Amino acid sequence: MKRGQLFILEYLIDFYEKKGVKLRGKIQDELKNNCDVMNTNIINMYKKYFKIQNTILKLKNKYMDLAISLV
Repeated sequence: MKRGQLFILEYLIDFYEKKGVKLRGKIQDELKNNCDVMNTNIINMYKKYFKIQNTILKLKNKYMDLAISLV
């Protein structure tokens, strides 16, 4: 059962990393098109990006704890 959880956590980490990369690209495009850093759209995208990064760190922490418990 724990191996199944590891697989699911690995999938979720990969999913959120891809989502973060896409959002980071959107932020870079928005910054190229609009030089105003205080744009609320850019700020909201950065908030979402950092929430995704936080989620990735939490998932990786759970993944490592579960992997260590299997050893």
